[in-house]
Amino acid sequence: MIGPIAPHHTIFDQIELAHRIGEIWGMKGAPVCRLIARSVNDTYEISSGGERFVLRIYRRGWRNLQEIAFEFAVLELAAENNLPVALPVPDGQGRLVATIDAPEGDRYAVLFHYMDGAPPQLPADPDLYRRLGVLAGELHNAPIPPHLETGLRKIDIQTLVAEPARRILEYPRIPMELKPLLAETAELLIAAVGSQSDTWEQGICHGDLGLGNLHLDARGSISLLDFDCCGHGWLAYDLASFKWWAESQKVGQRAWKLLAEGYQSIRPLPIHNEFTVPLLMLARQFWVLDLEIALAPATGTGFLDTYAWTQMRQAVQCWSPAAGLEEVRAGQPNQFEKTGGPQ
Repeated sequence: MIGPIAPHHTIFDQIELAHRIGEIWGMKGAPVCRLIARSVNDTYEISSGGERFVLRIYRRGWRNLQEIAFEFAVLELAAENNLPVALPVPDGQGRLVATIDAPEGDRYAVLFHYMDGAPPQLPADPDLYRRLGVLAGELHNAPIPPHLETGLRKIDIQTLVAEPARRILEYPRIPMELKPLLAETAELLIAAVGSQSDTWEQGICHGDLGLGNLHLDARGSISLLDFDCCGHGWLAYDLASFKWWAESQKVGQRAWKLLAEGYQSIRPLPIHNEFTVPLLMLARQFWVLDLEIALAPATGTGFLDTYAWTQMRQAVQCWSPAAGLEEVRAGQPNQFEKTGGPQ
């Protein structure tokens, strides 16, 4: 017999989890729990006494309490500015976070109000892209309290490229033929962003814009969900993250133009020049690959081995010219002078 082995990531018994959550949050009746998504975090739907909630259990080590508090502050800011978002639900003692003594170590649990509806299916109504652009513009227009400007969750070149690239290049299963390409691309990307980002407009970003984080209900109302990746950083990153999503879903240029239309009905696009969005799309690709590597011990290496490395190579080949990295390689940073407008 093999002795006890420490778990990496626990999926909890849903009956017991429902009972414990019901006790902590003082729910009426017998709560019913079902796992609806297993990704970076585990997401459950909790039903009790005719009410529905969403329970997020953060992956061990993914967020600390200060980072979660930052997310709560952003959600409160969004709600104060009349954005349709899901706020956290306090427990019987007014606390917003419960700690679960999991086998792998402490994990944090947050209960959110349930927002009616579901993510729109593709192909989606084109007007949804405009409406998402409006929500993004309204979020970016929200006045920022000083404590959020100096918060812990930064969206910058360190968190998007420098730190992810270091971990990617150290990963033992990285294809050897890809390593020099990624090392050079990260270096050029850091130089390119550094040569112009001082002029980029900053504020609160959702961090993961796409229709997957939108709920559409039967009445046609929409809500913006999942602020887990929110932070203070370049507003253009939110638009780049949407375009990155649109390209991955093969709805690309049309969806991008519609989102930009909706955004511009609220405020000007925060895009410094034609290179800004491709630069940040490429930066996001580094961040996503690093995340896939971090998740692999729990989800397996199948996605990495069969798709993620190919996706990374294609992103570098496709977006590097649009981002102006060839000019950076040739020592022509003057190419990043302001030219205006999205591409």
